Amino acid sequence: MGMKILMILMSAIVLISVAQINIIFAQSTFISGVEVEDDVINALENSEWVSVTIKLHDRNEIIRDSVISSLLGSEFRLKERLLREDGFSGNLTREGLNKLLNNSEVRLIYLNRVASVTTNETNNKPKNQKTNSELNMILIILLILAVLLIVIYLMFKKRKKV
Repeated sequence: MGMKILMILMSAIVLISVAQINIIFAQSTFISGVEVEDDVINALENSEWVSVTIKLHDRNEIIRDSVISSLLGSEFRLKERLLREDGFSGNLTREGLNKLLNNSEVRLIYLNRVASVTTNETNNKPKNQKTNSELNMILIILLILAVLLIVIYLMFKKRKKV
């Protein structure tokens, strides 16, 4: 009876963990063999230009520059070339996205996000209110602790039988 409850508990922990991972990380879709972050498509529905990073299959400056030059100024505005020579970033339109989706050199297109640091003076959130990312991190830590406790329990249970 105890082992059955333990297996149900472990299954629940795994399912909750998988659900949390999906919440934490951005979702993406493969279109014509290119992985496109869903946020790129959603942003293009609300805005003509979207800030993105484009990653290529290979680290090759010539291929990278060829992909950049295949885009018109009305489709893409270059911000920077990545140092590793496997990508670049800039502002993209729907037409530019469609052109990149048909380019076999493109591997991944994702939305550029701006990260910022705030001080307590500029933070409008009450001190006792947790953000979603803080709550997700707390939940992940609790799940890890639960798994560790189950493993320790199983180890001591086996020692008693021997």
